[in-house]
Amino acid sequence: MKNPNAKYGIKTEQYDVSYDDYMNFEKTFGEFGKDGKSYTVTDRNTPRQWLNFMVNDRFASVAGNDGSGFTALNSFYLRITKYHSFTDYLLRTLNGRRVIKLIDKVSGEEYDLLKDTQNMKFTVKTGSSLYEGEIGGIKFSVELFVPNNDTCECWIIKLTGDNKKYRLSVSEDLAFMNHNIGEKASDGDMNMTAHNGYIIANSEKAMPNQTIYAVFGMEGSFPTTEKYSEFGINNKIYDYTTVTLSKEVALGNEEQIFLVVSGAGADKEETEALYQKYMSLENVCMEKEAVEQKWERIIESNKCELPDKNLQHFLNVWLKNQVYLTMRYNRFNLIGYRDIMQDTWGHLLVEPESIRPFVLGALSKMYPDGRCPRQYDHYTDELDRRDFMDSPLWIPITVCDYIKETGDFSILNEEIGYYDSDKKDTVADHMLLSLDYLYNSRGKNGLILMRRGDWLDGLNGIDQYGEATTVWGTMAAFHVQNMLAEMYHELGETETEKKLLSRSAEYKEIVNSVAWDGNWYVYAFIDDEPIGSSKCHEGKIYLNTQSWAIMTGIYDDEKKVEKMYRAIGTYLMTPYGPQLNAPAYQKYGEKCGRLQTQRPGTFANGGIYLHATSFMVMAHCAYGKYDDALDLMQRILPNHPDNCDTRRTSEPYSVGNVYYGSEHSCHGENLYSWFSATPSWLIHDGFEGLLGVKADYKGLKITPHEIDDWQEYFVKKTFRGTTYRITFRKSTEKGIYVDGIKSDSNSISSTNKECNVTVLF
Repeated sequence: MKNPNAKYGIKTEQYDVSYDDYMNFEKTFGEFGKDGKSYTVTDRNTPRQWLNFMVNDRFASVAGNDGSGFTALNSFYLRITKYHSFTDYLLRTLNGRRVIKLIDKVSGEEYDLLKDTQNMKFTVKTGSSLYEGEIGGIKFSVELFVPNNDTCECWIIKLTGDNKKYRLSVSEDLAFMNHNIGEKASDGDMNMTAHNGYIIANSEKAMPNQTIYAVFGMEGSFPTTEKYSEFGINNKIYDYTTVTLSKEVALGNEEQIFLVVSGAGADKEETEALYQKYMSLENVCMEKEAVEQKWERIIESNKCELPDKNLQHFLNVWLKNQVYLTMRYNRFNLIGYRDIMQDTWGHLLVEPESIRPFVLGALSKMYPDGRCPRQYDHYTDELDRRDFMDSPLWIPITVCDYIKETGDFSILNEEIGYYDSDKKDTVADHMLLSLDYLYNSRGKNGLILMRRGDWLDGLNGIDQYGEATTVWGTMAAFHVQNMLAEMYHELGETETEKKLLSRSAEYKEIVNSVAWDGNWYVYAFIDDEPIGSSKCHEGKIYLNTQSWAIMTGIYDDEKKVEKMYRAIGTYLMTPYGPQLNAPAYQKYGEKCGRLQTQRPGTFANGGIYLHATSFMVMAHCAYGKYDDALDLMQRILPNHPDNCDTRRTSEPYSVGNVYYGSEHSCHGENLYSWFSATPSWLIHDGFEGLLGVKADYKGLKITPHEIDDWQEYFVKKTFRGTTYRITFRKSTEKGIYVDGIKSDSNSISSTNKECNVTVLF
């Protein structure tokens, strides 16, 4: 169906960057610290707001390099302070901010520290953000952090001045806004009680179905409030209350410290206790140190030392920082089923024991017939019931690798329920049931039915035009069945193992007989019509069926691998990684799903989906192309020299989701960052695929992978109570030495607290 007058339905909100800036590879806006654990924005005029997220399991704080930001309780949809989007669920330009003002008591001159200071620096760390600057003779720093357990953010304001008296005021805009699966505006009617130094507000009128208490306090201050309204999306009115805390201060050469707490809770007593606790500098410093210690443990538990220091810093610090966020708050906290499974999988290399409740929670949303929802909400019973075939495929990947990391086979026998049913089964039963459902839901060609969609959301809904079957989904089912078969072999359950391997063999035969196009695998079919075929005028080739064919080993001829690599290089590769498909669909249509309504070069229509690119890194590793894997992984990282700050536009310390493709005028620009499964795949790509250190059922599997320019590298991994220090070194001698003794296996295990391993290859 063609409609030349149709408007594209997906907003991309390009950031306005001049052509000169777009081409200026020398222009940067900051730098990483020498240890790679911080990034300082030195020029506040970044192409767009550069953000940092500070979260614990129940509270989230967002800070922008321009002083913007907001806070949320339990979910990014339950906002305590101001943020709403005029476009969609993706995190866009922040329209709320923290305000810190100093007003000269004599002249009346006013300084808005975070807004007006042009030389202000913004330093991002795991767990904290720091603003520093000087304006009007006043030096200041403002540090923000979220404690490990309490539902608040703390501000540590440090000021030195010029022996003048000022009125110090801090303010924020309370919102009490619940954007839960759809935009919902509050009516702005808040109950507020002012106290000496702080104010308590509750949402009884603004949110009648959920009462939340908020606190905003600074010791010795006088609170005031002012209501205002704004028009937002669909002409809805959004109501806010600005809360301001003011006190008189005399600033001199000696630094003065002022503490501010902004938080929320379920009852008044809990919320008031936050104010009492965090007006103590001793408590604030203790909690800040606890956050720093937690992150040091996370960084040290699984780390590397590499010739490529940039890759080293991302594996040790920045990918973990992003995965820590996404597992807890997913895609802005509307939980995509595939997303939570991949985010928890990535978190196995951050804090492996912590993922179990997240996995069990997701499994409880499975239907009794084995289907899984597309999305669900943490705190309600609301589901996105669209039947995407890939949702259950990610479960075995996460569960099997969880067992390998922790040795906790007991999770398989954990009984949990199904959605909207009294039935209960074990985790193992859930996994087998979901794979049975897929096996029994196949088309006439033997491939698994796509139903409403698979991983490639852009092809959603193509089943309305005929029998839609997915080649990629069948490849993925082949892969996860092999993983489960390996697990059942370990358990000694040979009948289940044989059943799974038999089905995998059937999938392999079907894929190779039906989906091979001569030089690559097609992506899907609508009846007998292929998608991603040389016969197609647009969208001739799709990346995922090539990467997953190589990664899973489903191909039946080595010559096919050579042809796939040649096709990827010819049709898909760009300086920023391979495009998802090519050529992009130029005409508006619907038969190929949502992607045909997207502008050429954006999202799934010829964009560079970094999640899919991270699949390709793993494919390179699986096929032994480690130099290619390293090169592609370097290109995915946001600060690769081929993609400058003003071209990419986004933060250089956060991996993006999708770059504009070669058929777009802003080729290389990142649409959005932070919320993506890309960092989960990259952290596995790095430590396991590239560096060759992977947890296995019986121990730690060590597989040296030769990279041309690397003579030596080091990996430290805490695994089942033992800290392994593993040195890889090129040598004429070959072997793995465990505490000085040569091992006859590449699977090692130790009961010691520490174990030193030398790998000569």
